[in-house]
Amino acid sequence: MPSYEKWLETMFLFCSSEVYDPNGLKSYVSRSGQPQAEFKNSYKEVLVERPFSAEDWEREMNFSHDNDDDLYEFLDELYQFLFANGAYPEWD
Repeated sequence: MPSYEKWLETMFLFCSSEVYDPNGLKSYVSRSGQPQAEFKNSYKEVLVERPFSAEDWEREMNFSHDNDDDLYEFLDELYQFLFANGAYPEWD
């Protein structure tokens, strides 16, 4: 998954089980700049290509989901929160 390495690093800084700070990530992505644009583009690709399994995500973020569909439902909710004024994505 090397093509998503920077995206994963950013996600880990804000959305791993140890941190989980979607508001901080939203603040970061709201800035204009190349890293933020690249993050958004990579995020769109992740939602379309679905390169991670729920097991991959747990390994990377220490954050588990029941299955792949559950993972991508969460990632879509987070995307909507970050870029489309969606509701805060709850995590249990």
